[in-house]
Amino acid sequence: MKFYSFNGIAFSSELPLPELVTTTGESTIHIQWGRVPESLANPVRRGVCYELNEEEFLIRIPQTVSFWIRQGRQIQIDPADQADERTIRMFLYTSPFGALFHQRDLFPFHASAVETERGAVLFSGASGTGKTTIAAGFV
Repeated sequence: MKFYSFNGIAFSSELPLPELVTTTGESTIHIQWGRVPESLANPVRRGVCYELNEEEFLIRIPQTVSFWIRQGRQIQIDPADQADERTIRMFLYTSPFGALFHQRDLFPFHASAVETERGAVLFSGASGTGKTTIAAGFV
């Protein structure tokens, strides 16, 4: 188990996270390997690959990995047999981290950014609305 920091939040993780800054000390967020449930109790929303209730978020990436995020304190990772750690990390840093931050009452942005002389500009919006295309056009 190693300790990492991201945006001032400390994580302990059984999965190596080389993209994050390593740190020492205590953590209130734990990332670990383990089985995830087939479904959540009392889901308030369901999508093609996810479901959520007041304290949990469950997302399944078919034939790759499933994540169970609970109470803003724990992410459980259930990989498919053929999943490699790099692919698991790629998915971990997206919706699972977003759900974890949301559960902690933090506001995650789904955005692309461009650095300018006067600062950064964020293009925020729903998936598929052209945020990356607009940012690439400015670059």
